[in-house]
Amino acid sequence: MKEGSFSCRFLPLTLLLIFLVLFLAVAETQAGAIEGYVKQASDSAAIPNLWVDVYDDSGNWLFGDKTDVDGYYILTDLAAGDYKVHYSTYGTNYVSQWYNNQAIKDDANLVPVSETGTVDLGITSLVTSNAQISGTITVEGDSATFIAGVYVHLFNETYDLIRSDLTDENGDYILAGLGVGSYTLRFSAVATDYVSEWYNDKEEETADLITISALDDTHVVNAALALGGSISGTVTYHGTGDPVVGAWIDAYDSNQVWRGYAETNGNGEYQIKGLPAGPHKLQVFESYGASFNEWYQDATSFAGATEVTVTAGADNSGKDVVLGGAGVLSDFNWLIFMPALTHRPTP
Repeated sequence: MKEGSFSCRFLPLTLLLIFLVLFLAVAETQAGAIEGYVKQASDSAAIPNLWVDVYDDSGNWLFGDKTDVDGYYILTDLAAGDYKVHYSTYGTNYVSQWYNNQAIKDDANLVPVSETGTVDLGITSLVTSNAQISGTITVEGDSATFIAGVYVHLFNETYDLIRSDLTDENGDYILAGLGVGSYTLRFSAVATDYVSEWYNDKEEETADLITISALDDTHVVNAALALGGSISGTVTYHGTGDPVVGAWIDAYDSNQVWRGYAETNGNGEYQIKGLPAGPHKLQVFESYGASFNEWYQDATSFAGATEVTVTAGADNSGKDVVLGGAGVLSDFNWLIFMPALTHRPTP
């Protein structure tokens, strides 16, 4: 072999590798970013450990970043487009807001981002608030029996989730750091034996509003939840009979309103608790969010599903599902029945 022939031979490969490295380096720069600082309105002190979230222009959450000790955040790897930025104040007494001091998502100012460069939003100042809503959750007809483990969700008028709290052993909850505006509550008891409801013993569309008119307003809102019933059974695979572990079962009432859910255990067993009395229909997914699903029993739609009757204080057992039979659907989007978080509350 002649001297130097090895390097010449592999020169094209070397050049290719260099090109790929340069290409990837350039590609990494072909993404925009949004940065800024979050500080207290009262004294301009930095607010650390605060989540700043970015949404697309349709209001879908993408990801977030926590502020550092200086209150600095940066949201990177953004494709060219318009975005909404939210300053989330869970667990604090700061009033949450959208970029440019907007209270609700629909009013949030869009932030245009190009393929290169970083958009500097400057300083966002957050005010503290002593306004709060608190209360106690008890059993309907028995005010001396408290219900622990109820998620109390606070929504604004456009049903953006603002705050959440979990009732303690005394049935108490507190939602603090509220801004001026109108709100409503959902008492989500999906992990208990009691029926979830909206304030004031209403459905979502007619839920009463609670008005915070100043940053020192306080409201006491109690709720009494009715005892519900349950549906239970097992989910197995067609053909093998093996249990479906982690299957997701949703229950809807006769008006196609989502009422509760359960996830199968290691034996394929499930129990949906806290359902209101009356007829329900079940939709079963192989896993949460999966497209592989069917309606009870072997139906392809809500209309064709078999009704299961719920009685308060009782379990309607033996509602077994064989997943993968004749009624299986694919690429079904369960969100058509749940266009907002309000229908499937976040525990």
